[in-house]
Amino acid sequence: MCDNNKMMVCSTTDNCIYQKNITCSSCESKPKSLDEHVNELAKRYIPTETQVGGDHYKNFAIQPAEFCERNKLDFLESCVIKRMCRHENKNGREDLEKAKHEIDLILEIKYSG
Repeated sequence: MCDNNKMMVCSTTDNCIYQKNITCSSCESKPKSLDEHVNELAKRYIPTETQVGGDHYKNFAIQPAEFCERNKLDFLESCVIKRMCRHENKNGREDLEKAKHEIDLILEIKYSG
């Protein structure tokens, strides 16, 4: 890829560069068409290996959503897992307080007589 091409950031991902249809005057290379670019992105996109908005799940073996889905956890249980996984890297005490509240909701909904 030539550094002389005018570039714009692709809106599909933060790390993606899409070249406008401008030929580089130095090397006369032509950038990819938008269709070719989108097709290339689609081949590389793996949802379970992608996080949209932040990087607080990047160091886990699997994302909390995948864990919860594979283990058939319900909504509130999944929320607790998500918050417990991310609290140190995202919202700190607030995530723990929310997880605590969600556990209280589970106790009330499932176990109150």
